[in-house]
Amino acid sequence: MRYLLFVPLFIFLWIIFDVVRNLLNKPVELSIPKPPTFEGEILARLSRGEEIPDEEIIEKLESTFIKIDNRFDCADFTLTTLIRLYLMFGNKLPAPARDKIRNTILNFKYWMDEPGKDSMCYWSENHQILFAGAEYLAGQTFPDEIFSNDGKSGKEHMAKAAKRIEAWMELRFAYGFSEWYSNVYYVEDLAAISNFAEFAKDEKLKLQMNMILDLFWFDVATHSLNGAFVSTSGRMYSGNKLSSDKGNSLRDAITFLWPEYPVGNPENNTGMPANFILNKEYKLPAAIRNIMLDETEQVILASNGISVWEMKDEGLIGQANKQIMIQLGKEAFTSPELIANTLKYFSKNKMFGNSFIHAIGFVNIWFFRLLGLSGFVSKLIRSPSDTVALNRSNVYTYRTKDYIMATAQQYGTDTCAFQHHVFSATLDRSISLFTTWPTKISDGGSPSFIIGSFRLPHAFQHKNVAVMLYDLTAKRHFEKKPLDYTHAFFPTELMDEHVIEGNFAFCKKGETYAAIIGASKLELGQLRDEKIGNYELTKPYELKQYGDRQYWIFELSSMSEDGSFEHFIERVKSNVTKFENNGKKVTYSSKGEEVTVVFKEKVMVNGQEIKTEYKRFDSSYSVTDRKAEEIKIECGGAALTLNQNKLIRKEEFRQK
Repeated sequence: MRYLLFVPLFIFLWIIFDVVRNLLNKPVELSIPKPPTFEGEILARLSRGEEIPDEEIIEKLESTFIKIDNRFDCADFTLTTLIRLYLMFGNKLPAPARDKIRNTILNFKYWMDEPGKDSMCYWSENHQILFAGAEYLAGQTFPDEIFSNDGKSGKEHMAKAAKRIEAWMELRFAYGFSEWYSNVYYVEDLAAISNFAEFAKDEKLKLQMNMILDLFWFDVATHSLNGAFVSTSGRMYSGNKLSSDKGNSLRDAITFLWPEYPVGNPENNTGMPANFILNKEYKLPAAIRNIMLDETEQVILASNGISVWEMKDEGLIGQANKQIMIQLGKEAFTSPELIANTLKYFSKNKMFGNSFIHAIGFVNIWFFRLLGLSGFVSKLIRSPSDTVALNRSNVYTYRTKDYIMATAQQYGTDTCAFQHHVFSATLDRSISLFTTWPTKISDGGSPSFIIGSFRLPHAFQHKNVAVMLYDLTAKRHFEKKPLDYTHAFFPTELMDEHVIEGNFAFCKKGETYAAIIGASKLELGQLRDEKIGNYELTKPYELKQYGDRQYWIFELSSMSEDGSFEHFIERVKSNVTKFENNGKKVTYSSKGEEVTVVFKEKVMVNGQEIKTEYKRFDSSYSVTDRKAEEIKIECGGAALTLNQNKLIRKEEFRQK
């Protein structure tokens, strides 16, 4: 009986052993080759009919092979374009380059379940389809060859990748993108989707992927202003939030489809969009084309992704492709509901040496896993990483011919946001306004000065008015101290006019007006030396606001709505704002409508509580439930019907 006394000691020593083992498991170092790769340049030049000397092709592709063969992060980006280069222009490449491409394709690691240590990111939504699409096309191109990394044939790789591709398409059709409206990561999705839709020989999968391509462009069309695509998003960096001119990675592809909007230069694209611009088969449906061109006033509601707390009832927690892809694509690693599933998958595939997820290995304690305590430990620790999962976003968008405003309604209130962007107001291609709670003065990492937010506000929008209500008092475990203010992006030098008076700020760009109202005096921040995003701004570009509890109110208008800029200023200044309940409730009245936000409780319009869980699509263009079997899109006399199960992709046109 006395031997039982040693059980707690044994358990303690076992836990210490696991912790030490995890500490000693050093991650594979991330490396990025210099100089940059040039496969995109070779692809673009050959597509224009240029004759490139063999020795130049061989020399320029060398860094491409280094990046892919050494499995540096984002090697899948490079491989995707390299495969298109091989499939389109293999006969124009010198034999040594063709042979090297073949060997590189055959030697690559295409998924986490294959042998080999590395620090590539496989799991985010865009990487999932990049890896799977590249693997499928590699297997299709070399069906009888043996892939050296795992000893499987091309046919086996193609079949393996097809399962992940089918799961990825099914999730996008049912729920949309977890990385919703990301004008940085959508371009990676687009490259992989386009290549598969064009080059895959399986007619069923091709048709289904073309439907995903339609839904992709429907997202872009409904959330763009005259070709400028900057909206609320699951993942964005500094440049992507500031404007379409500087941060929208899709602008070349947008101009390719909608030449009416010269926001990009598709003829000279050497990056990821070239994989779509060079697609010889895809034809944009007329209904989607018309939506981008539509200048009528629109309220557009949409639901994207799925929340952690919905996954169990949906049967989406487990180790199958579909289950693990939706979980990891949501960046949901340490949430109490999912951490055990994460540890099981990463342990099985020996992934803790990957530098991106190495830190998660510290909670990979065998004893906790055995007794099912991982979720309890996660809940006890309450790491900020628990809350950064890309949960379901319910997006409200208001678009006129002059501006577009979008908000992820009540998304993640008071939780940490690594790269989330819950509100955007776009005045034109050069200016988008937003607000964040910065964690530090520089923009390295996530969250930081512009990227993400230390914690998110209670955000709500009704038509052209949006309210962000912040509480700067609450504390969390393991959070570093943030800056003691929130701020709004306010690039004065890009504006035609601007006025700052007390807690009001106004700006004008062309015929579009914006008002920003704070709970306290708004201060114009100091100009920092470093570049912000892709802008070399020479004047201050932020409004700062101090105080334990704060609000930011945004109202957009235009000359056609308010007449002169001066009239707009006077009207907004005369509106009534109430800040009540010790800073937990704000009410703003404008043009006879009253918007109220009660922190972490509810939102109201004209005294009526508003529910903000939306259908998959809900607008004049499409009314579609989540997980609907069929999606119908209409605009300008054209209609598009999509049904993946019945393999229907049909356009219809009304008779004039």
